Amino acid sequence: MTQKVTLHLEKDEALVLFAILTRELEQDDWGKFSSFSSSAAEVLALILLQCALETELVEPFESNYDELVARAKSKLVERYGDLPG
Repeated sequence: MTQKVTLHLEKDEALVLFAILTRELEQDDWGKFSSFSSSAAEVLALILLQCALETELVEPFESNYDELVARAKSKLVERYGDLPG
């Protein structure tokens, strides 16, 4: 029997995460994920996470999706600060 896990993300976090997953998973050989994934199970988990996010988000289907992602990225940096270095 499988067990479910519930995650709580801010909309901006979910949208940026979805954008990253989509960008890389649509590349040949799973993009950058292939460089650190040690098994098919790891890539499958990322694909399933992408699918779960897609069922919750309406933004990927909006005509201004790229603008919405850019805005979400800016909000994350405003909220949490930029990365060092």
